[in-house]
Amino acid sequence: MRLEFCIGLICVGPLACGSSGGSWGTSDFGGGSGSGGHGPGAATPAPVNGFGSLVLADSGGVVPVGDASTGVPSMLTVTIRDFKFWDMTDPTTNPDFQNAIGAEKGIVAATLGADHKPVYAANPTTSTTTHGQMYFDQWYHDAPGTNITISNYPLPLSAGAGGTYGYDSLVSGVALSAKTPTKEWFPIDDGTPYATMFGNQGQTHNYSFTTELHTVFVYRGGETFSFSGDDDCFVFVNNALVIDLGGVHQRAMGTVALDTLGLVKGMQYPLDVFNAERRMIESNFSFTTTIKLQPAAQ
Repeated sequence: MRLEFCIGLICVGPLACGSSGGSWGTSDFGGGSGSGGHGPGAATPAPVNGFGSLVLADSGGVVPVGDASTGVPSMLTVTIRDFKFWDMTDPTTNPDFQNAIGAEKGIVAATLGADHKPVYAANPTTSTTTHGQMYFDQWYHDAPGTNITISNYPLPLSAGAGGTYGYDSLVSGVALSAKTPTKEWFPIDDGTPYATMFGNQGQTHNYSFTTELHTVFVYRGGETFSFSGDDDCFVFVNNALVIDLGGVHQRAMGTVALDTLGLVKGMQYPLDVFNAERRMIESNFSFTTTIKLQPAAQ
């Protein structure tokens, strides 16, 4: 699914803050079939957390960041967990993936758990796209047989205008198809170093996966953070939920000004992003910020 999500109290875009506006073509939700049986993915490289040069393929004129003067690394890393499409006859599949449709808030609690993961809060009173805590907990936890974890997936950072930088799957991603060259977030497709045994499941790309990013920063004042992607997005600053765009829906977008969050200048805080790609046929993951993000300690 395609989503641009909102962070903080100000939301923009046609589906701002998870509204149900916009059209939903049936082609956006085509079912997938076919078996996995793909070879195991290659071992992932160690994360690149220092400063240094980085050459981005097909960067579209966006220059890399990473020298010491920027105060940010050339790369962050994310954890990706791959899931099979839901199959009611297969107990190793998760019904939260390739199943229900709908935008919804309230899937997660307002504060991260002690393990720095989102806490399930939806079922049974509010949920329309999830199926209880047991299944949700698999999104961002290892569940052998149900998901496959890819650790330290590299996320190259590029400089933008006005002192911003970030990652943009529309620039550094993979083309949706030969007829639709728009680049999107497909990090674990078959044929890549990060392919999994679940594979593309009969599709052009590998859908049904989650993305988890943990960073820290020192609050200086005046910073902003903008993100666009899909499907679900939960962003936490200082362990508090500052954006809730849960559910399976189209692209939405938003921005937060850190000055609105009551942070103390000179203090270090965590920023954590949890994303889920739960339904075909689009996938996006992009952010732009003036925050000098650093990798969180492992």
